[in-house]
Amino acid sequence: MIDFRPLLNLNFWFDLKPSALTTTASTAFFVFFVGLVLTGLIIRILARKRKKADRYLGRIYLRSGAMVTIMGLLGLFWFFLADQQIYLFGAKFWLLIWVIVGVIWKISIYRYVKNVVPEKRKIEQSKADVNKYLPRKKR
Repeated sequence: MIDFRPLLNLNFWFDLKPSALTTTASTAFFVFFVGLVLTGLIIRILARKRKKADRYLGRIYLRSGAMVTIMGLLGLFWFFLADQQIYLFGAKFWLLIWVIVGVIWKISIYRYVKNVVPEKRKIEQSKADVNKYLPRKKR
């Protein structure tokens, strides 16, 4: 059974000479971070297709894909440093910082989806309503 009590101890997170990762933890971290990178790349590919149909949905996909890809690459970088047992840069508190940055980034994407996109759609719709009555150049 896994003991989660060390996760609640500050010495576990801020120890500058962290213990080596076990093979199970190494494999899990590596698979997780590579999975994030691949997922981000797939999301970015889908975003290019969606952007033609709906501009704002495409931008949301691009932002999400960029976040997932960059977080995966940063995670792989941390994993390399932790696996090589580089004391300061392989420390576990970088993983906490990684999680905090990811949460902040997700919140900013959520705010974009809930606040900015509806406002821009409303402005775009009002411009389309006005332009429908304006004369156009004949081609």
